[in-house]
Amino acid sequence: MKLSAISAAALLALVPGTMAWRVRFYENANYKGEEATWGGPGGTGTKCFASMSPLNNKASSMHWYAYNTERTTRCCITLYDSPNCQTKAADWAPTSTCSDAQVPNFQPFVQQNDVSSFRTTCVPV
Repeated sequence: MKLSAISAAALLALVPGTMAWRVRFYENANYKGEEATWGGPGGTGTKCFASMSPLNNKASSMHWYAYNTERTTRCCITLYDSPNCQTKAADWAPTSTCSDAQVPNFQPFVQQNDVSSFRTTCVPV
């Protein structure tokens, strides 16, 4: 039993204590249907999430948490209508937010079921 407690404590020590950002996408408006969640470490920088599988072109709402636990890092999220953080439609402008956001319905901000990838950009606060 002691060995199990020590092993659990060692594993917990390896898990990062802070997350800089977290996003959960939902298939339907009002946070319903299938869900997919991503999160990032407490560092700074930019990263493209080239695909939103399993919700590629299916997401209609999201919860976005822009800050790390200590509120020393803030991240922005930008949504795209094509894979690899690209925009295909001439009338589709990438949409960004740099604050915590609860978005129960992507319309009128972006087309429902048309988000294929996203980019995060994190900076120190």
